[in-house]
Amino acid sequence: MWMTKNFRKSLSYFRLKGRWYDYGLGKVINQILIKIINQKLIEEGAGEDCEAI
Repeated sequence: MWMTKNFRKSLSYFRLKGRWYDYGLGKVINQILIKIINQKLIEEGAGEDCEAI
């Protein structure tokens, strides 16, 4: 009985850790994507400005 209890505890612990890990990874990926998108927008904007001049 104690074995299944500990097993369940470890499962919930890993699930919690995994959730935090996914959350942290998601934040990092979002920041990278935002930087890439901003960089592309800046490059496109600069290209349009050059063409306009």
